[in-house]
Amino acid sequence: MKTIWKILVGLIIMLLGFAIWISTSILEAFAQLGGASSPLTRGGMSFGFLLMFLGPIIFWIVLPLKDKLYEKHRKLFIAILIPIILFLLILIAVMITLTFRGS
Repeated sequence: MKTIWKILVGLIIMLLGFAIWISTSILEAFAQLGGASSPLTRGGMSFGFLLMFLGPIIFWIVLPLKDKLYEKHRKLFIAILIPIILFLLILIAVMITLTFRGS
């Protein structure tokens, strides 16, 4: 039963990120029609995009790995978690760079 809740929470976070991304991209399009692009809407799009990736990654990859590996093989869990954290940090850095590049 716990797995179903993890799947649902990951899906809800992913859909919330998708809704934020779509709504802020529409607002950004209206802002560009007016001639001014807003860092706030670009940041909102980046936040929504980040939620679309973080929801499934955390609830479908990290938490099941924690449940299976952490109790038995703590060093293996750390070795698997480090590349995931590095990937997320690189993803966040690229999104911040692309968000505020044109401001």
